[in-house]
Amino acid sequence: IVGDDNVVEAVQIGSDNLALGSIVGDSNELTLYQEGFANESLTDITGNGNMVEVSQEGDGGPFGFIFNRAVNTITGDDNEVVIDQGDGGHWTNNTIEGSSNNLSIEQSGEWHEAYVSNLVGDGNEVSIEQDGYFSVATVSNVLGDDNELDFESEGDRNTIALSVEGDDNAIEI
Repeated sequence: IVGDDNVVEAVQIGSDNLALGSIVGDSNELTLYQEGFANESLTDITGNGNMVEVSQEGDGGPFGFIFNRAVNTITGDDNEVVIDQGDGGHWTNNTIEGSSNNLSIEQSGEWHEAYVSNLVGDGNEVSIEQDGYFSVATVSNVLGDDNELDFESEGDRNTIALSVEGDDNAIEI
């Protein structure tokens, strides 16, 4: 998508699907729904005030290591990304550069991994909610002020790791 105020929706059902989303502009909406296993969504957002929703359902996990994956790269301000992964065995990695962005990750089932590998900017909000067995949440390389990080993890053998640098950052676990 190149431009402003566009709306795109994609639905993929089955296995081994790939959804590529690229947004350059402001106030765009991208919704991706994938049901099955071994599906992947890759989004690259450059601009302000954009909304991305990724929903992935389907079994995966350690026995076959067939995970659904969601990868998001966000550059700009006031963007919102919502990731909902259910039924177990999902993985997401997110990179955010800008201010006042909101990233929400909800994973249910077993064997989830949620990563925010870079969070550079001020006033960003990251929420990771995991419910199940053996979930991993890692937020690393947070550089900026007034960022809010919120973690909720229910189940057994869960891990949370953080690396934060800046002033007035809030962390809730």
